[in-house]
Amino acid sequence: MPLTTVQTHFIYGADWMHPVTDKYCTSDLSSCTVVFGKAIVTTNSSTQPGCVSQGTCIAVPSNCATVIDTYYDGSSTNKSAFNIIWWYHIGASFGGYPLFAISLDGGGVDTFVTHSTPASIYALNLLGNLNIYIPLASLWIPYWKPYQYGTEYVVVAQYSGGFMKAQLTHCVGSNQWVIGVIGYLMSAESSPRAIIPLDYSNDYVPYRELRKAFAYSYDGKSQFGWNAHDIISALKDIYPNRSWAVFDDNEQILYLYNLTPDYVPDWLIQELTPIAMKVIRSPADVAVAKAWLDLLNERNAKIPPQPRLP
Repeated sequence: MPLTTVQTHFIYGADWMHPVTDKYCTSDLSSCTVVFGKAIVTTNSSTQPGCVSQGTCIAVPSNCATVIDTYYDGSSTNKSAFNIIWWYHIGASFGGYPLFAISLDGGGVDTFVTHSTPASIYALNLLGNLNIYIPLASLWIPYWKPYQYGTEYVVVAQYSGGFMKAQLTHCVGSNQWVIGVIGYLMSAESSPRAIIPLDYSNDYVPYRELRKAFAYSYDGKSQFGWNAHDIISALKDIYPNRSWAVFDDNEQILYLYNLTPDYVPDWLIQELTPIAMKVIRSPADVAVAKAWLDLLNERNAKIPPQPRLP
């Protein structure tokens, strides 16, 4: 079975092209200065910080048990063979804490991204900044902070192995904040895919039909299934009023629902290279089609929402 490589990003108040040293949250977390997306702030207070109502931050408890994002869940289709790379470009108001941890299959932290001293795997504490490979963890860190400016750091880590579910947790103290980007690459068996950005907890998990038809991916496009027609049937039944697309990699056809080709971004066409696009249903409301396009662009770090079609 041929493999396909996909890439997506978690955007927390910044983007790849903008330094984060001039992006920050106030000490009382009343507001955050961001360029794209929302910062992450931590608090143990029952009162939401002002930046939440301002729309510039996401507030989470200051512990290592809260899942911020699930970026892949392939348990429904058993797509478990992946190579994955994590890197980040981060600005923060603190030091000495691990910023993000990756939990694989709910089995605890397997790899991580930190602001300062490595903390999640004991061997890394001993080896420091050396290029290392840990066979038992299938973890390779070829570049540990290859450069730094201001409060920004870069780490490149690679995990080789199989997993069904990967989740992101945040592990810092109270009243602290993080602004930056985390991205990942993964390879999986080429398969039909559902192209619809979903909220994991509310839009995907409650529906067994979706979980049987295709895997979930945060980017909304790397959602692999076994059969294109099964994916189409499940989406028609559950989301008849939303926009979505299904790519049949066998026939190389991109099926569009509540969409027309005008709403399909060029970068997606270049990635999928379909030989044809077929409209199952034209959009009754162009706002629905535009919302699909905007969210797809946002989750794939392309462009922010536009006032009109580009």
